[in-house]
Amino acid sequence: MAWEPLVSVVLPSRDRPERLARALRSVLAQDHRRLEVLVVDDASEVPARAVVERVGAGDDRVRVDRSERNIGAGAARNRALGVARGEVVAFLDDDDRWEPTKVRRQVGLLSTRPEVGIVTCHYRIERELGSGRATSGGGAVRAGGAVHRGPDRVEAGQLLWFNLPGSFLCGMVRREAVEGELWLDEGFPSVEDWDFWVRCARGTAIGVVPEVLAVLTVHGGGRRSDPASEAAGLAVFAERHGEAMSGVGRAYQRAHREMAGGTGWGHRAAVLRALASSSPRASALLLAEQGARQLGRLWGDPGLVERTLARLVPGEVPGQVAGERAGARR
Repeated sequence: MAWEPLVSVVLPSRDRPERLARALRSVLAQDHRRLEVLVVDDASEVPARAVVERVGAGDDRVRVDRSERNIGAGAARNRALGVARGEVVAFLDDDDRWEPTKVRRQVGLLSTRPEVGIVTCHYRIERELGSGRATSGGGAVRAGGAVHRGPDRVEAGQLLWFNLPGSFLCGMVRREAVEGELWLDEGFPSVEDWDFWVRCARGTAIGVVPEVLAVLTVHGGGRRSDPASEAAGLAVFAERHGEAMSGVGRAYQRAHREMAGGTGWGHRAAVLRALASSSPRASALLLAEQGARQLGRLWGDPGLVERTLARLVPGEVPGQVAGERAGARR
Protein backbone atom coordinates (compact mmCIF):
# COMPACT_ATOMS: atom_id res chain seq x y z
CA MET A 1 0.00 0.00 0.00
CA ALA A 2 1.38 3.43 -0.99
CA TRP A 3 2.35 5.84 1.78
CA GLU A 4 -0.37 8.50 2.15
CA PRO A 5 0.76 10.84 4.91
CA LEU A 6 -1.21 13.77 6.21
CA VAL A 7 0.42 16.87 4.67
CA SER A 8 0.19 20.14 6.60
CA VAL A 9 0.21 23.16 4.28
CA VAL A 10 1.41 26.40 5.88
CA LEU A 11 -0.15 29.40 4.12
CA PRO A 12 0.34 32.88 5.66
CA SER A 13 -1.56 35.82 4.19
CA ARG A 14 -1.92 39.57 4.64
CA ASP A 15 -4.24 41.89 2.69
CA ARG A 16 -4.21 39.96 -0.58
CA PRO A 17 -7.65 38.30 -0.69
CA GLU A 18 -7.76 37.52 -4.41
CA ARG A 19 -4.24 36.15 -4.42
CA LEU A 20 -5.05 34.05 -1.37
CA ALA A 21 -8.11 32.69 -3.14
CA ARG A 22 -6.00 31.59 -6.13
CA ALA A 23 -3.33 30.02 -3.91
CA LEU A 24 -5.94 28.19 -1.81
CA ARG A 25 -7.70 26.84 -4.89
CA SER A 26 -4.41 25.37 -6.08
CA VAL A 27 -3.97 23.56 -2.76
CA LEU A 28 -7.50 22.19 -2.64
CA ALA A 29 -7.09 20.94 -6.24
CA GLN A 30 -4.19 18.65 -5.27
CA ASP A 31 -4.62 15.00 -6.25
CA HIS A 32 -3.16 14.01 -2.87
CA ARG A 33 -6.26 14.41 -0.72
CA ARG A 34 -4.89 13.94 2.81
CA LEU A 35 -4.22 17.59 3.59
CA GLU A 36 -4.70 20.11 6.36
CA VAL A 37 -4.41 23.70 5.17
CA LEU A 38 -3.32 26.14 7.87
CA VAL A 39 -4.14 29.68 6.76
CA VAL A 40 -2.66 32.31 9.09
CA ASP A 41 -4.29 35.72 8.65
CA ASP A 42 -1.69 38.32 9.60
CA ALA A 43 -4.13 41.07 10.66
CA SER A 44 -5.61 41.58 7.18
CA GLU A 45 -8.12 44.40 6.73
CA VAL A 46 -10.33 41.98 4.83
CA PRO A 47 -10.31 38.88 7.08
CA ALA A 48 -8.97 35.77 5.36
CA ARG A 49 -11.85 33.76 6.80
CA ALA A 50 -14.18 35.37 4.24
CA VAL A 51 -11.93 34.11 1.43
CA VAL A 52 -11.74 30.62 2.94
CA GLU A 53 -15.52 30.44 3.30
CA ARG A 54 -15.92 31.47 -0.35
CA VAL A 55 -13.24 29.20 -1.84
CA GLY A 56 -13.25 26.25 0.52
CA ALA A 57 -16.88 26.19 1.64
CA GLY A 58 -17.63 22.88 3.35
CA ASP A 59 -14.02 21.64 3.10
CA ASP A 60 -13.03 20.79 6.66
CA ARG A 61 -9.37 20.41 5.68
CA VAL A 62 -8.93 24.20 5.90
CA ARG A 63 -8.38 26.02 9.20
CA VAL A 64 -7.90 29.75 9.74
CA ASP A 65 -5.92 31.35 12.57
CA ARG A 66 -6.10 35.15 12.74
CA SER A 67 -3.60 37.46 14.44
CA GLU A 68 -5.13 40.77 15.47
CA ARG A 69 -1.79 42.54 15.00
CA ASN A 70 0.76 42.38 12.21
CA ILE A 71 3.39 39.81 13.24
CA GLY A 72 5.18 39.21 9.92
CA ALA A 73 5.47 36.17 7.67
CA GLY A 74 8.03 34.31 9.82
CA ALA A 75 5.94 34.53 12.98
CA ALA A 76 2.81 33.65 11.00
CA ARG A 77 4.46 30.49 9.70
CA ASN A 78 5.56 29.62 13.23
CA ARG A 79 1.95 29.90 14.45
CA ALA A 80 0.94 27.35 11.84
CA LEU A 81 3.90 25.07 12.55
CA GLY A 82 2.97 25.11 16.23
CA VAL A 83 -0.36 23.40 15.50
CA ALA A 84 0.53 21.38 12.38
CA ARG A 85 -0.31 17.67 12.75
CA GLY A 86 0.99 16.30 9.47
CA GLU A 87 3.79 13.81 8.98
CA VAL A 88 4.89 16.08 6.15
CA VAL A 89 4.90 19.89 6.08
CA ALA A 90 4.78 22.05 2.96
CA PHE A 91 4.80 25.82 2.47
CA LEU A 92 3.02 28.21 0.15
CA ASP A 93 2.83 32.02 0.04
CA ASP A 94 -0.48 33.65 -0.80
CA ASP A 95 0.76 35.10 -4.10
CA ASP A 96 2.02 31.78 -5.52
CA ARG A 97 0.33 28.51 -6.41
CA TRP A 98 0.94 24.81 -7.00
CA GLU A 99 0.34 22.51 -9.93
CA PRO A 100 -2.24 19.81 -9.08
CA THR A 101 0.35 17.01 -8.83
CA LYS A 102 2.89 18.77 -6.59
CA VAL A 103 2.11 17.13 -3.28
CA ARG A 104 1.68 13.65 -4.76
CA ARG A 105 4.92 13.78 -6.71
CA GLN A 106 6.98 15.05 -3.77
CA VAL A 107 5.41 12.63 -1.29
CA GLY A 108 6.20 9.90 -3.82
CA LEU A 109 9.89 10.77 -3.66
CA LEU A 110 9.84 10.79 0.15
CA SER A 111 8.14 7.39 0.19
CA THR A 112 10.75 5.73 -2.05
CA ARG A 113 13.81 7.40 -0.50
CA PRO A 114 13.66 7.15 3.30
CA GLU A 115 17.03 8.93 3.67
CA VAL A 116 15.48 12.11 2.23
CA GLY A 117 13.75 14.54 4.59
CA ILE A 118 13.65 17.65 2.38
CA VAL A 119 12.32 17.69 -1.16
CA THR A 120 12.12 20.54 -3.66
CA CYS A 121 11.21 20.95 -7.34
CA HIS A 122 11.39 23.20 -10.39
CA TYR A 123 8.97 26.09 -10.85
CA ARG A 124 7.60 28.46 -13.47
CA ILE A 125 7.84 32.23 -13.16
CA GLU A 126 4.79 34.20 -14.30
CA ARG A 127 4.86 37.98 -14.54
CA GLU A 128 1.60 39.85 -14.11
CA LEU A 129 0.72 42.39 -16.76
CA GLY A 130 1.09 45.83 -15.22
CA SER A 131 3.20 44.36 -12.40
CA GLY A 132 4.80 47.72 -11.70
CA ARG A 133 1.68 48.80 -9.82
CA ALA A 134 0.98 47.38 -6.37
CA THR A 135 -2.34 45.62 -6.07
CA SER A 136 -3.93 43.24 -3.60
CA GLY A 137 -5.73 41.33 -6.32
CA GLY A 138 -4.44 38.75 -8.77
CA GLY A 139 -4.01 40.42 -12.15
CA ALA A 140 -3.77 38.90 -15.61
CA VAL A 141 -0.51 37.08 -16.28
CA ARG A 142 1.57 36.68 -19.39
CA ALA A 143 1.26 33.34 -21.10
CA GLY A 144 4.13 30.92 -20.57
CA GLY A 145 6.91 32.30 -18.41
CA ALA A 146 10.46 31.23 -17.73
CA VAL A 147 11.07 27.90 -16.02
CA HIS A 148 13.46 27.89 -13.08
CA ARG A 149 15.35 24.59 -13.15
CA GLY A 150 17.73 24.26 -10.26
CA PRO A 151 20.24 21.41 -9.91
CA ASP A 152 18.80 17.89 -9.88
CA ARG A 153 21.07 16.99 -6.96
CA VAL A 154 21.66 19.04 -3.82
CA GLU A 155 24.10 18.30 -0.99
CA ALA A 156 23.85 19.78 2.50
CA GLY A 157 27.30 21.39 2.34
CA GLN A 158 26.29 23.39 -0.72
CA LEU A 159 23.59 25.16 1.29
CA LEU A 160 26.26 27.07 3.18
CA TRP A 161 27.15 28.73 -0.13
CA PHE A 162 23.72 29.60 -1.51
CA ASN A 163 20.02 28.82 -1.07
CA LEU A 164 19.61 25.80 -3.32
CA PRO A 165 16.18 24.61 -2.12
CA GLY A 166 14.97 28.14 -2.86
CA SER A 167 11.85 29.80 -1.56
CA PHE A 168 9.22 28.09 0.54
CA LEU A 169 7.11 27.71 -2.60
CA CYS A 170 8.95 24.54 -3.63
CA GLY A 171 9.91 22.97 -0.31
CA MET A 172 8.45 20.07 1.63
CA VAL A 173 9.86 18.41 4.75
CA ARG A 174 9.36 15.08 6.50
CA ARG A 175 8.64 15.97 10.12
CA GLU A 176 10.50 13.07 11.77
CA ALA A 177 13.67 13.96 9.83
CA VAL A 178 13.78 17.63 10.89
CA GLU A 179 11.61 17.72 14.03
CA GLY A 180 13.88 19.87 16.18
CA GLU A 181 14.31 22.46 13.40
CA LEU A 182 10.68 22.86 12.33
CA TRP A 183 10.51 26.58 13.10
CA LEU A 184 11.49 29.92 11.57
CA ASP A 185 14.03 32.20 13.22
CA GLU A 186 12.09 35.47 13.55
CA GLY A 187 15.33 37.37 14.16
CA PHE A 188 16.16 37.33 10.45
CA PRO A 189 15.22 40.50 8.51
CA SER A 190 15.44 38.38 5.32
CA VAL A 191 16.73 34.98 4.07
CA GLU A 192 14.99 33.19 6.95
CA ASP A 193 14.03 30.47 4.46
CA TRP A 194 17.72 29.87 3.71
CA ASP A 195 18.51 29.57 7.42
CA PHE A 196 15.60 27.12 7.79
CA TRP A 197 16.88 24.85 5.01
CA VAL A 198 20.45 24.87 6.37
CA ARG A 199 19.25 23.85 9.83
CA CYS A 200 16.93 21.15 8.50
CA ALA A 201 19.61 19.70 6.21
CA ARG A 202 21.95 19.02 9.13
CA GLY A 203 20.21 15.74 9.83
CA THR A 204 18.78 14.57 6.52
CA ALA A 205 19.34 14.37 2.77
CA ILE A 206 17.76 16.64 0.15
CA GLY A 207 15.82 15.34 -2.83
CA VAL A 208 14.66 17.04 -6.01
CA VAL A 209 11.66 16.21 -8.20
CA PRO A 210 12.96 17.55 -11.55
CA GLU A 211 9.54 18.72 -12.71
CA VAL A 212 7.73 22.06 -12.77
CA LEU A 213 5.33 21.66 -9.86
CA ALA A 214 4.82 25.26 -8.70
CA VAL A 215 4.27 28.77 -10.05
CA LEU A 216 5.91 31.92 -8.68
CA THR A 217 4.10 35.15 -9.56
CA VAL A 218 6.08 38.36 -10.04
CA HIS A 219 3.99 41.45 -9.35
CA GLY A 220 4.20 44.92 -7.88
CA GLY A 221 2.67 44.10 -4.52
CA GLY A 222 5.63 43.15 -2.39
CA ARG A 223 8.07 40.99 -4.40
CA ARG A 224 10.79 43.61 -4.75
CA SER A 225 13.82 42.92 -2.62
CA ASP A 226 14.97 45.58 -0.19
CA PRO A 227 18.78 45.85 -0.51
CA ALA A 228 19.22 46.98 3.10
CA SER A 229 17.07 44.13 4.41
CA GLU A 230 18.85 41.61 2.20
CA ALA A 231 22.27 42.78 3.37
CA ALA A 232 21.15 42.66 7.01
CA GLY A 233 19.77 39.15 6.56
CA LEU A 234 23.01 37.95 4.97
CA ALA A 235 24.95 39.41 7.89
CA VAL A 236 22.82 37.48 10.39
CA PHE A 237 23.20 34.33 8.28
CA ALA A 238 27.01 34.68 8.31
CA GLU A 239 26.98 35.20 12.07
CA ARG A 240 24.86 32.10 12.67
CA HIS A 241 26.57 29.74 10.22
CA GLY A 242 30.02 31.25 9.60
CA GLU A 243 31.89 28.79 11.83
CA ALA A 244 30.65 25.91 9.69
CA MET A 245 31.90 27.52 6.46
CA SER A 246 35.33 27.14 4.90
CA GLY A 247 37.56 30.20 4.61
CA VAL A 248 36.68 30.50 0.93
CA GLY A 249 33.01 30.21 1.80
CA ARG A 250 33.24 33.04 4.32
CA ALA A 251 35.02 35.24 1.75
CA TYR A 252 32.31 34.39 -0.80
CA GLN A 253 29.57 35.36 1.65
CA ARG A 254 31.34 38.61 2.60
CA ALA A 255 31.42 39.52 -1.07
CA HIS A 256 27.70 38.78 -1.38
CA ARG A 257 26.93 41.10 1.50
CA GLU A 258 28.82 43.83 -0.32
CA MET A 259 26.95 43.05 -3.55
CA ALA A 260 23.60 43.37 -1.80
CA GLY A 261 24.17 47.08 -1.13
CA GLY A 262 22.71 49.89 -3.19
CA THR A 263 20.64 50.10 -6.36
CA GLY A 264 21.40 51.11 -9.95
CA TRP A 265 24.99 52.24 -10.49
CA GLY A 266 25.66 51.99 -6.76
CA HIS A 267 24.82 48.28 -6.93
CA ARG A 268 27.01 47.81 -10.00
CA ALA A 269 29.93 49.44 -8.20
CA ALA A 270 29.31 47.18 -5.19
CA VAL A 271 29.43 44.12 -7.45
CA LEU A 272 32.76 45.21 -8.95
CA ARG A 273 34.23 45.77 -5.48
CA ALA A 274 33.02 42.36 -4.35
CA LEU A 275 34.61 40.63 -7.35
CA ALA A 276 37.98 41.83 -6.10
CA SER A 277 37.71 39.47 -3.10
CA SER A 278 40.75 38.79 -0.96
CA SER A 279 40.30 35.11 -1.84
CA PRO A 280 41.19 34.21 -5.47
CA ARG A 281 38.98 31.11 -5.26
CA ALA A 282 36.03 33.17 -4.00
CA SER A 283 36.62 35.72 -6.78
CA ALA A 284 36.62 32.93 -9.39
CA LEU A 285 33.31 31.59 -8.04
CA LEU A 286 31.80 35.08 -8.03
CA LEU A 287 32.87 35.61 -11.64
CA ALA A 288 31.33 32.26 -12.63
CA GLU A 289 28.15 33.19 -10.78
CA GLN A 290 27.85 36.60 -12.45
CA GLY A 291 28.56 35.13 -15.87
CA ALA A 292 25.91 32.44 -15.40
CA ARG A 293 23.43 35.06 -14.16
CA GLN A 294 23.90 37.19 -17.29
CA LEU A 295 23.66 34.18 -19.62
CA GLY A 296 20.58 32.98 -17.75
CA ARG A 297 18.89 36.33 -18.39
CA LEU A 298 19.90 36.25 -22.04
CA TRP A 299 18.70 32.68 -22.58
CA GLY A 300 15.60 32.86 -20.40
CA ASP A 301 17.09 30.26 -18.03
CA PRO A 302 16.96 31.74 -14.49
CA GLY A 303 18.15 28.52 -12.83
CA LEU A 304 21.44 28.48 -14.73
CA VAL A 305 23.29 30.24 -11.92
CA GLU A 306 22.27 27.64 -9.32
CA ARG A 307 23.11 24.73 -11.64
CA THR A 308 26.51 26.28 -12.39
CA LEU A 309 27.39 26.85 -8.75
CA ALA A 310 26.22 23.37 -7.76
CA ARG A 311 28.93 21.97 -10.04
CA LEU A 312 31.61 24.24 -8.57
CA VAL A 313 31.09 24.29 -4.79
CA PRO A 314 31.78 21.30 -2.52
CA GLY A 315 28.93 19.07 -1.46
CA GLU A 316 30.58 17.63 1.63
CA VAL A 317 29.53 19.07 4.96
CA PRO A 318 32.43 20.88 6.65
CA GLY A 319 33.51 20.60 10.30
CA GLN A 320 30.79 21.59 12.71
CA VAL A 321 27.84 20.58 10.56
CA ALA A 322 29.38 17.18 9.76
CA GLY A 323 29.56 16.43 13.48
CA GLU A 324 25.95 17.42 13.97
CA ARG A 325 24.82 15.18 11.11
CA ALA A 326 26.75 12.25 12.56
CA GLY A 327 25.16 12.86 15.94
CA ALA A 328 21.72 12.99 14.38
CA ARG A 329 22.18 9.51 12.94
CA ARG A 330 23.21 7.89 16.23
